[in-house]
Amino acid sequence: MNNEKFGKLISEALNISVVELLKGEKDKKENEDLILNAINLYKEETKKKSKKKRRNIFIVTIIILLIVLGIVLLIWQINRTKYSEDHVFMQFYIPNTGNIKGEVDIEEFISISPDFAIGANQYGYAVFINPDKAFARLLKDYKAGIDLIRKEFKLGKLTKNNFVSYEIYGAQVTIGTDKEKREARFISRVLDIYENSFSIDTLDKMIFH
Repeated sequence: MNNEKFGKLISEALNISVVELLKGEKDKKENEDLILNAINLYKEETKKKSKKKRRNIFIVTIIILLIVLGIVLLIWQINRTKYSEDHVFMQFYIPNTGNIKGEVDIEEFISISPDFAIGANQYGYAVFINPDKAFARLLKDYKAGIDLIRKEFKLGKLTKNNFVSYEIYGAQVTIGTDKEKREARFISRVLDIYENSFSIDTLDKMIFH
């Protein structure tokens, strides 16, 4: 049997033409190429989708963080202690002159720290020129006295929102060393001046906070 007849018999058995039979190897190669291209295309699409998904997750995460930060800042803005505009430093503190009230020894305070520099508000009451610095210095240098007041009178941590309690009790301590008691009394004096930077309404909200 010659090759032509053999090829014809095979083509009839497979129900394909001789031409299609002869093109088999070529079609196979083309099919393999098509499959390979399809696989590569699938991988590329999967990669793109994965990249897009990661980008979307990143964007959503950033948006959530910004929202949380915004909420935190809003809460801080609402709750933070605000100095009353008409109670801040407006004039020099010189006892027995003008409308100046009391006889605060401003040299004593400034000799302890420049952060305790004292002036007067428009009503003549002694105030710290920079109350934030004065309060920060108190927290930094008088930890022993602060802890003594807190422990004896079971107060919360000293903050700008609850300092009135420390002001009241600082002069009433009965425990601790002499040094701690002196610190506690000085803390009360500092806070007595510090409160002059606030209006009565603001102070009323802080009492025993």
